[in-house]
Amino acid sequence: MPTTTPPQHATFPPWSQSPDSVHPIFGDARLGIVPFARGDEPKDDPERESLMKELVSDLQVATVELDAQANALHHALQHINDQRKRCKKLLGQRNNINCPVLWVTDDVLSIIFDFCIDTSPWARDMAVDSTLLTLSHVCESGRKMLINSSAYWKNTGVTLQTDPQHDVPLPLLNMFLERVGPHPFPVRVVPRKLDDNHSTAFGNSVHLWRTLELVQYNGALERSLGYFGFPRLAGALEKLDFLLITDEDGDMTRFFQPFEQCQNLRDLKIRVVFYMPRLAKLSVPSPNLVLWAVRCPALEVLELGCLADCAPIDVFLAQSRPPLRILRIETDRRIVNKLGDGINELCSHFPSIDTVAFISYDPQSELPIFLLPERALRLYYPTASTFTWMCM
Repeated sequence: MPTTTPPQHATFPPWSQSPDSVHPIFGDARLGIVPFARGDEPKDDPERESLMKELVSDLQVATVELDAQANALHHALQHINDQRKRCKKLLGQRNNINCPVLWVTDDVLSIIFDFCIDTSPWARDMAVDSTLLTLSHVCESGRKMLINSSAYWKNTGVTLQTDPQHDVPLPLLNMFLERVGPHPFPVRVVPRKLDDNHSTAFGNSVHLWRTLELVQYNGALERSLGYFGFPRLAGALEKLDFLLITDEDGDMTRFFQPFEQCQNLRDLKIRVVFYMPRLAKLSVPSPNLVLWAVRCPALEVLELGCLADCAPIDVFLAQSRPPLRILRIETDRRIVNKLGDGINELCSHFPSIDTVAFISYDPQSELPIFLLPERALRLYYPTASTFTWMCM
């Protein structure tokens, strides 16, 4: 039986030798297939030699890049070790180290404290008796770093609960005022019991108050506001939200006189709440509104609560002509009907106004709707369910 010589290269199935070179099952093309050599590989192949040189070059470049990254990592680790040694050396020289905040830079401190303030119960304000109480536990060196920080408390407000149950510790308040420096900031004040110590604390910062939300309970308002430096408020105050809770009736002009110096107000809100068994007479004094009209040339938002007379609105808007955008009035059906006759004429004097809202403090009152076809003026008439009446 004759013997056959084994082939030098592997044999392939018949379908691979066909012009189409398509696998009968997988269907993949086999045009560029290269036979696997079992014996001696072909030599002196220029294409193969070029591919090998390109591969070697790529490996050399990758090696250089890996060496550079390794060196950078080595230098970073060395820097960390040096910082650790430096911190240990500094700690060894100090006897009273209370907090690691000593070794944090001002920029990092600002980010940390801004985050703490943003997550406080008040959206943009902070309660002095909570946040500052935490900061007071920082050691003396850390406190100095807080005061010297450039970004901390720059645009953050403060809530002063100056009543017997939520009194502000004056050392903490003084720390806040010392830290704020020359930056304007918003303030929310709920005064019940003030003394000369508060007057001293507020006296150096009242000219920096940018927005003021003031809740005044029944009593001598003039004396209380005197502790806050009124009427020394300078041009920083842009927004005033004043809520008067009283059991008095009649002329209340004296309650508003301290705000005569507020010349740069852009947002003014006045509310009067009576804690009486039955509502009697609700009024906002007309002469004082005229006084405000002359001194509020930049007013954009005006909100009046418990309005029982149209004369203050007419005189205020006629004399001042501010660039009013939003007008909100809390009143009853009678006043709305009276305003309805001249609402087109009133709004025609203020081309920038786009929103007029009437809020009823009478749960049984349904306010009518006025339409202004001349321009798209938004009129809101909330129902009784959307208005919360404060009943003491």
